[in-house]
Amino acid sequence: MLVAAALVLALLDRESGIPAWRSLRADQQQAADRVRALEREVDRAEREAAALVDDPFALEAAIREDLGLARPGETVVRMPEGTGPGGAAH
Repeated sequence: MLVAAALVLALLDRESGIPAWRSLRADQQQAADRVRALEREVDRAEREAAALVDDPFALEAAIREDLGLARPGETVVRMPEGTGPGGAAH
């Protein structure tokens, strides 16, 4: 019983270091989540880069998209930055 009371007091006492430890653990988890998200983004970019090297149609589509060009009969639709396919709104 005495040990349980000491543990509760340690959890509540800001000077014990336990709240700081819990905060650091939360920060570590957020950083790990961000690392995983960035790894997925890098993987996507690497696949896109490989497609641009290997697939002439993908290269043409990327160039036309970047320059806002269209073939005869096509219509160019411009969307706000960060929306549409390939770009999630942040």
